[in-house]
Amino acid sequence: MNLPFVRTINDPLYQSERLVRLLSKSSGVFTFCVASTETSDVEGISAAGATAASRRLTPSIDADVLVFGRPRDGELIPVSPIGVVSPVVIALSCLKLMKVEPLIVDCGTFRSPLKSNMTAGTLVAKSVSTGRALPLSTVRELFEAGRRFASEQLTGKPDYLVFSECVPGGTTTALAVLKSLGVEADSLVSSSLPAASGLRSKVVEQGLAALKRYSDATNKAYDASDADDNSIFEGKDPLLALAAFGDPMQPFVAGAALYAADHIPVILGGGSQMLAVYHLCDRLSNFLNIPFNRENIFVITTKWISDDANSNTRRLSQLLGAPFFSAVPDFRLSRFAGLQAYEEGHVKEGVGAGALMAAAALHGQLSREQLMEAIDACYEETILGVASSKFGKSELPFQYSVQT
Repeated sequence: MNLPFVRTINDPLYQSERLVRLLSKSSGVFTFCVASTETSDVEGISAAGATAASRRLTPSIDADVLVFGRPRDGELIPVSPIGVVSPVVIALSCLKLMKVEPLIVDCGTFRSPLKSNMTAGTLVAKSVSTGRALPLSTVRELFEAGRRFASEQLTGKPDYLVFSECVPGGTTTALAVLKSLGVEADSLVSSSLPAASGLRSKVVEQGLAALKRYSDATNKAYDASDADDNSIFEGKDPLLALAAFGDPMQPFVAGAALYAADHIPVILGGGSQMLAVYHLCDRLSNFLNIPFNRENIFVITTKWISDDANSNTRRLSQLLGAPFFSAVPDFRLSRFAGLQAYEEGHVKEGVGAGALMAAAALHGQLSREQLMEAIDACYEETILGVASSKFGKSELPFQYSVQT
């Protein structure tokens, strides 16, 4: 069923109409979870920054823009390697439309945001290729921090909670975690870069091999030596998979979503990364014998993820039994090349862009034209204003230019 501004990708519990009613008549709490992994240092693996050094700063810059409307003095809003601007401008415009203040959670970043509502962790994950991304104790602490955070938010009695993320390299950690849990997702997981899937799979295979070598050498840790395939953690504690291959966002959001969904609706704003979090909720619920209210969790992304010819998130959501929906804006209506580029498959998602566009459009009963006007206005004020102060209006790079 295709409903106003929301396309149904997978709806195993027939929740589409309930979701649209929820977003149309209610207002929620928006949480932006930032984290870092050394996986993002691999060139060509992420569009969340033009260089490895810039990708290390993207989470904190995006958080600063959401809170203050601009990055720190002297900094630019992140762009992809070809110059397409971060989806933070989409998220910021939607939050302004709904008059919602974001909550920022630092799960473990190279540089902390200027303002955080919670510091859930301080460690950056090592690269997936090491097979030893995070200490298991840290993963467990992040999971419990997520549960505490959700409990605190419920005291305000919100209509629903939205969790979004910025984790450069996060689709690689998602793929690695899914594969180690027995989900063959190589061709299914989406990417912010059109040609990143082969590189991502290579890094994941390096990590799986490294983990098995480590287990063989130490005769402990993950007990991976008896695995005939990549399903190393099948039937075991899913937090082990996060210790081996995850990023700090994953255990925090999984803990928060599991706890909150037992009380109110939860929206996971994102594509493959949030589908992986949904699967973690499912597996953790079974392993820890805690409730998992599937009727209260929705994953919402953008049409650029669900329609991506280089992946198959529809099939992934079906394999995982995840309720999956996408916002369907039309960025061909934009006045700016840097936004029109989204329609060509660049960047695609991040900072909860899909969930926020769906919520803003439905809650405000906006047309695609009206939503695009609001995003363009925010782009002009925020992105163009910051760029003009650095480059001068006569020297603006192409991605900031107005399309005629």
